[in-house]
Amino acid sequence: MALVPTLTLTDTTTFSDEISFSVTDSLTTTTPSQSLTSVAIAESAYATIFADSGANGSVYIFVKNTNTSGTYQADLRTSAGVVFGTLSPGEFAFFPADTNQGVEAYGVGGGVTIEYAYWTKG
Repeated sequence: MALVPTLTLTDTTTFSDEISFSVTDSLTTTTPSQSLTSVAIAESAYATIFADSGANGSVYIFVKNTNTSGTYQADLRTSAGVVFGTLSPGEFAFFPADTNQGVEAYGVGGGVTIEYAYWTKG
């Protein structure tokens, strides 16, 4: 199986020169995988996106805070509780993760709803 992510970034105001670029890759994937799933997370609670598998390897993870208003955030953290990112309403991330770590989303400031999916690196 192949996953083809594309990232396009355009910025006309931050730097003196305009930045605009796009990168695409073809990633080989295998099972297990998780199709796009939505989950509501209460404040100070968490949802497991990918459980620590106890095996060496990597997964590609997509996660989005689907809240459209308010300031409630979703902290991204390992299953050991180490925060490595925060998603404000409408923000998303796509990243590789170690299967020996596990990934969770944690509700900060109030309840949040996230969408997520993952693919195992082949």
